[in-house]
Amino acid sequence: MRIGGLLTLSPEIIGNLLMRLIGPVLLAVLFSLITFMTYTYFTQYLPHLMQSLELWQGILWTSLGLSILYNILFNYILCVCTGPGSPIPAPNIPSCRTCKGPKPPRSHHCSVCNKCVLKMDHHCPWIMSCVGLNNHRYFVLFLLYLTVGCLFLTISGYSKFSTRPKNSYSHVCFILAAVFFAVLFLFTAWHLFLVFIGMTTIELFGYYGNPDERQKYNFSRGQWRKNLETVFGTCSLVTAVLPNYKKLGLDGMNWPDTLHSI
Repeated sequence: MRIGGLLTLSPEIIGNLLMRLIGPVLLAVLFSLITFMTYTYFTQYLPHLMQSLELWQGILWTSLGLSILYNILFNYILCVCTGPGSPIPAPNIPSCRTCKGPKPPRSHHCSVCNKCVLKMDHHCPWIMSCVGLNNHRYFVLFLLYLTVGCLFLTISGYSKFSTRPKNSYSHVCFILAAVFFAVLFLFTAWHLFLVFIGMTTIELFGYYGNPDERQKYNFSRGQWRKNLETVFGTCSLVTAVLPNYKKLGLDGMNWPDTLHSI
C-alpha cells in the first residue's frame, strides 16, 4: 500500500520478511550450540566421567553420543536440503487462490515461502523452509535425536555439575542441555503424536476448528503403523529411526479416498 508516495508494509509482510531473515541466524546459532556442547563433552564431561568408568565403558558411552550427534546432523542437513516439496500441474487439481498454482489435498499456501507446500505442517525458521511431504520425516527425526542428545549431555554432565565451583562453561552447557531437553521433549512428543494419528498441525487445528468439515482434514489411514509409513516410508519403528536417503514413493498429489476417524 502507498501513502503519500511512500510504500508502507503491512504487519504480515514485515513478519514474513523477518521470518526469512532470521533463518540464517538461527542456523548459525544451532551449529554454534552443537559445536559448544560437543567441545564441552570431550574437554570437560568425558575426562570427569573417566575417573569413575572403565575404559571400555567410556568408549561405549562416547560411541553412543557420537551416533546421536551423527543422526542430529544427518537429519537436519537433509531436512534443510531436501525441502518440503511443491505441487506440480495436474488435471482436475484445484488452484490456489493466492499463488494461482495447483493446490492438491493436504497442501497449503505458505505466506513466508510465497508458494504452496505439499502436506504442509508448518513453516519452521530453524530450517529456513516449511515442514512438508518430503522433509517431514527428517524434521521429526531431527527433533527426536536432538532431544535424546540433550538428555545424553544432561546425564553426562550431572556429576560435573554437582561439583564446585559452578561458574565454568561446563555448568552453562549442563543447564542449557537440561532446559532444551525439557522443551524439546514436549515439542517432539507433539509431532510424534501427529505422525501416529496421521495428521499435520494445520489439519489437526482445522479438524477441531471446523466440526462441520472434519472429513476434509482427516487423512488418517486408520492404524498407527500405516500412518507411520506415510511419513517414514516404513511400518517398522526400528527402520524409521535409522538414517535413510530413500524417497517415500508418494507424490503428494493423490491421497486415499477412504478416510478414517481419529
